[in-house]
Amino acid sequence: MLTAIASVSTAAVMPTLAPRVRATVRDARLAREREIAAARGDALEEANDELSRLNASLQEALAAAEAARHAAEVERARAEAANRAKSDFLAVMSHELRTPLNAVVGYAELLALGVTGPITPAQVAQLERIRGSAQHLRGVIDQILHFARIEAGREPLHPEPLDAAAEVRDAAELLRPLAERKGLALVLDLPPAAVPIATDARLLRQAVLNLVSNAVKYTAAGSVTVRVRAAASDASGTAGARLDVEDTGVGIAPEDQARVFDPFWQAAPALTREAGGTGLGLSVTRQIAALLGGTLTLESAPGRGSRFTVHLPAVLAPGDGAAETPTA
Repeated sequence: MLTAIASVSTAAVMPTLAPRVRATVRDARLAREREIAAARGDALEEANDELSRLNASLQEALAAAEAARHAAEVERARAEAANRAKSDFLAVMSHELRTPLNAVVGYAELLALGVTGPITPAQVAQLERIRGSAQHLRGVIDQILHFARIEAGREPLHPEPLDAAAEVRDAAELLRPLAERKGLALVLDLPPAAVPIATDARLLRQAVLNLVSNAVKYTAAGSVTVRVRAAASDASGTAGARLDVEDTGVGIAPEDQARVFDPFWQAAPALTREAGGTGLGLSVTRQIAALLGGTLTLESAPGRGSRFTVHLPAVLAPGDGAAETPTA
C-alpha cells in the first residue's frame, strides 16, 4: 500500500520538478559562462593596457633613436666640414710656403754656381747646407700637401701601362745616396722580366719614395731591401704586382703596428726627432695604395726590422680609388 502511494506521489511531482531543474542548470551554466567571459574580458583589457604601455615605450625608444641619429648626422656633417676646412687650409698654406721656398733653393743654387761672382769654399759649404735644409723642408711641405689633397678627395689619378719593376727601381735609386751616407746597403731585388700593370706612375713612385726613405731613416745599420714580384693571379686571371720594402732597423712593437698608419703618429718621438719627419709618410702611403686599388700591410718585431708590403692590381679600374681624375 505505502509503495503504491509513493510511486503515485513521485509520478505526480516529477513533471513539476523537471522544468525547475532544467532552468536551474541553465541558469548555472549561463552564470558560469558570464564569469568566464568577464574573466576573459578582464584579461583582454589587461593585455590591451600592457600592449599600450609597450607601444608607448617603443615610440619613446624610436623617438630617442631618431634624435640620436639626427644628432649623429649633424656631428658627422660638422666633422666632415671641419676636416675639409683643415685639408683646404693645409693645401693653401703648403702652396704659400712652397713658393718662397723654391726661390730660396733656386737662389742658393745660383750663388753656389758663382753666377753673381766668385765664392769661397766655406761659402759653398754654407750654401749647400741652406740648399739641403730647404729641400728637406720642401719635402715636408710636399708630404703635407699630398696628405691634404688625399684627405680632401682631390688627388688626381692618371693610370697608364708601365713596368712596375722599372718604376720601383728608378724611384729607389734616388735614395741610394741617402742610404750610403748612413752606411746602409740598398738592395734591389728585381725580377729579370717586366712586371706589367696599369696604374698611376707618379703615385707609385711616391709610395716607393715614402717607404724606402722611412726604412733608411729608422735603420741604423745593415740594409734596406726593395723587392718586386708579379703577384698571384686574381679572380680575373690577371696578375698584379707586389712590392716589399724590408729593413734591418729597430722594428715596431705589436701594440704600435696599427697606429703607425695614423696621421702624425710617431712610435718613438726621440728617434723621430733625430731622424726627422712629420709622421705622415706611412699614412699617405696607405692612402696611395688604396687610391691605386691595392693594400699596404706591415710585418715587424722589435729589434728584427720591418717589412712593408704593397699589393697592386694589374689594372687600376675606374672606381677602385677614393679619388677620381678631374675632368677639368
